[in-house]
Amino acid sequence: MGRIDVLTKNYMKNKKIFADAFNYYIYDGRQVIDPDKLREIDAAAVTVPYGEDGTSLKTQPVHKIRDSFCAVMADDEAVYMLLGIENQTENHFAMPVKNMLYDAMEYAAQVQEAARSHRKAGNYGNRDEFLSGFHKSDRLVPVVTLVIYWGDGEWTGPKSLHDMMDTKNEAVLRFVSNYEINLIVPNELSYEEAEKFASDLGKALMYIKNMQNKNEIKRMITDNRYRTVECETGILLSEIMNFEYHLPKNEEVADMCYAIEMIKKEAVEEAVQAERKAAESAIEIIKKEAVEEAVQAERKVAEEALHEERKAAEEALHEERKAGILYTIELCRDFNMAEDDIEKKITNKYGISKEDARWYMLYIPE
Repeated sequence: MGRIDVLTKNYMKNKKIFADAFNYYIYDGRQVIDPDKLREIDAAAVTVPYGEDGTSLKTQPVHKIRDSFCAVMADDEAVYMLLGIENQTENHFAMPVKNMLYDAMEYAAQVQEAARSHRKAGNYGNRDEFLSGFHKSDRLVPVVTLVIYWGDGEWTGPKSLHDMMDTKNEAVLRFVSNYEINLIVPNELSYEEAEKFASDLGKALMYIKNMQNKNEIKRMITDNRYRTVECETGILLSEIMNFEYHLPKNEEVADMCYAIEMIKKEAVEEAVQAERKAAESAIEIIKKEAVEEAVQAERKVAEEALHEERKAAEEALHEERKAGILYTIELCRDFNMAEDDIEKKITNKYGISKEDARWYMLYIPE
């Protein structure tokens, strides 16, 4: 179990906060459940499935442990409601089955207790009551299980047994009992709804809802309704919202301005990170531009050198060609070839025009 799990579990064991959660959820904020009339009972549920006679064991006992479980007392002896809290820091995708099992085990335990009570008193009732272990006049104490989600996001898990079903066929589902969970999600609360809480629970839930919204946190801290919280709430929020909390000495309330320090620190860190990222990006751009300029310069130098080499090669080739033509003319004249034949020969051999051939022939006088 993580630290936040431990803190939320202990937080909800506070009877004032425990009662406030159910007064909000069941009675729309009216203070009906008195914290002083809550009696904490064993959160471990152990149920032994019973047989036809109410005593014979059919399977192994089932053992489950709730986060918090209290009885609401009508007086010193009579219980008129059983209330259970399940704290969730993450989405639970089998919550309807989990809570349904908790409630069913508690009802089964009540039936078993009724059967034991009748046997002890020797009151077996009629045949049907004897076989049931539960008499016609017996009544069950209502069990209400409430899930509190301590995350700042949406509850994406199922909210009912039908949500978990593989089929959406209404013809089938109308014969499947639909267990719906009772759920409080900070993300779904409004400030108006939060005002219905009598304890710090409403404040805590609203701080969690807005924990990623720094501007809204700043606004809440300047609101006298939200500025101060009880130390227990401050400790819980510091862990969930991840800010350093200094427990005030000899004080029962704490100033949530401590959260401002968290916001400032995070803002500074974000600014530093942004500046560092911008600087790194600028350096990368400069490096890239420098590399591109260097490449362009090298390419230009290479192109100029290639141009000069090509030009020199063309000039050399031209001179070599010119020398070859002139040599051919001289050689042909040495053999006393006719001028027309010489013109024809160099025109065919070197692929030049008659005009150029005549120019070369004039270049070397007869």
